[in-house]
Amino acid sequence: MLHAGALVVPDRTTCIGHRSSDCGELPPLRRGKTRGHRGISSVRTPTHGVVRTTFKESHSYRRRFFGRIRASSTSRMPSAAVILGDLTAIANEWRTLAIFWHVFTGTLLIAIGTRQNVSNRSACYLLVLPLISVSGLAWISGNPFNGAMFAALSLLLARFARRLPGGRVHLAPAGLIAPGFVLVAFGWVYPHFLETESWTTYLIAAPLGLLPCPTLSAVIGVTLILGLARSTAWALTLAIAGAVYSFIGMFTLGVPIDLGLAAGSVMLVVMTSGGERRRIDAWRPEIHDSHHTRPLSS
Repeated sequence: MLHAGALVVPDRTTCIGHRSSDCGELPPLRRGKTRGHRGISSVRTPTHGVVRTTFKESHSYRRRFFGRIRASSTSRMPSAAVILGDLTAIANEWRTLAIFWHVFTGTLLIAIGTRQNVSNRSACYLLVLPLISVSGLAWISGNPFNGAMFAALSLLLARFARRLPGGRVHLAPAGLIAPGFVLVAFGWVYPHFLETESWTTYLIAAPLGLLPCPTLSAVIGVTLILGLARSTAWALTLAIAGAVYSFIGMFTLGVPIDLGLAAGSVMLVVMTSGGERRRIDAWRPEIHDSHHTRPLSS
């Protein structure tokens, strides 16, 4: 039996990755390492035979490591089809983590809605956590662009959160809460990439906290619900990230539902404008730190 992955010594059948019953009598095997290609760490080679892989002739290879890790033997950007495949793999292989982020987001909203003692800083730090999750999964899946972008975004937002006052968060007026809940719901049930036959699976396992667009949508939604648009640095940073990824999704990857994220980003920019911001300031009392008062606009 001949396979494309090996060159066979005459009069000897060699088979890699198959049962010996399919390939005939095999000689004793030893562990050998290949050189000249960073993608192959080791192969099993026969003591009296020569086996050479042909992976050098391919442009890329795929293997599993905590999901699917994609590495490329060239510096070219992967095609949209490859990126979509990787995003689909993350959404389907990390469902348990997605369920955790659904529980996390729901618990945060319930704590805020029941007027638990959650400070502005704590709420913002908690909102950074799903962004860190997106960055980590992007690195694991071999997408350094998303990994670096969300790592930088997380660091920036954590820095802005540190500068916020420590007073308790308050829900924004009803007219500002409604669009925020729409965006959270959009990220909660993001109906793309997850492969399922039941629509109820989207309610608990949509790729919230796994992929960029649903995660940004939910974080922007909570920002609107809490009136955190008063913090210009926080709001504009999120709005720019949302706009970038919504346009990538719509025009590069062909995911039209990312228009919802684009709308949320525009809404967040509007909330930071003079009129809407004064509306939030007029509704919410000044938030006092334990020692002094600081505006959210830092």
